[in-house]
Amino acid sequence: MGDAGFQRHGQQAAEWQRQDIPGGAFTDRKGTISNSFGLTLPEWKVLTSANWIYGPVNLGARWRYQGAVENFNNRAQAIDAVNYFDLNGSWKVNGAISLRGGVNNLTDQQPPVYTPAISANTDPSTYDLIGRRFYVGLTAKF
Repeated sequence: MGDAGFQRHGQQAAEWQRQDIPGGAFTDRKGTISNSFGLTLPEWKVLTSANWIYGPVNLGARWRYQGAVENFNNRAQAIDAVNYFDLNGSWKVNGAISLRGGVNNLTDQQPPVYTPAISANTDPSTYDLIGRRFYVGLTAKF
């Protein structure tokens, strides 16, 4: 009946401290998002995937979880956790040709909007800005 696989990779931030002024106090930024680009520090990030292989067919699903955060510069502004779901599949037609395809961000989850000091109104290094997208591919060996 084929082979199944399951993987889960998680990261919990115990603390993430930053000293903004030399000699100044350190502040813990765990669970916050900053007005600066790329400084989104949720307590939890988790990547879970499941695959099923049956002969030449491989089907997979992936769940990407980004924990909730508060705006470090405006603690009243909270951003809920975000979940992204992806599907993929491939088929080995023969020893020389294989096909693959899938969809990323299946539910078309839009990125959270907040007021950072960058023009994207979100953190593009953390959140999916493109939305749902499909892909297909072909590999041919000569």
